[in-house]
Amino acid sequence: MWLHLCFCIFVGSIVAEGVPRSRLTWVNGIGHNLQHMGEGVVDISSLFGGKKVEFCHNPTAMTSDDDYVGYIGDLTQAGIHKWGRITGEVDALVIHLKQALKAVGSRG
Repeated sequence: MWLHLCFCIFVGSIVAEGVPRSRLTWVNGIGHNLQHMGEGVVDISSLFGGKKVEFCHNPTAMTSDDDYVGYIGDLTQAGIHKWGRITGEVDALVIHLKQALKAVGSRG
């Protein structure tokens, strides 16, 4: 699964006046189901000292880890994104990241 594209975004690590000034977010890549996300959260959190990981799961077309047709569907959709096509998955990612940025504020 680690060969799949995934992104970790870590914004700062300052805590001021009891307000968390950072968020650790993870957006899955191609072929990740919710079980994979749950497993990944544990690993990523341990890399950042146990910090809570908030993830944005974009659904996969794969029905199992061996579903190559679903994988090709996911890969095709990722390619379409590179051409600038906006999909529901892109919209979900934008909302997720905007919420994370809003939570840390302008000084996050």
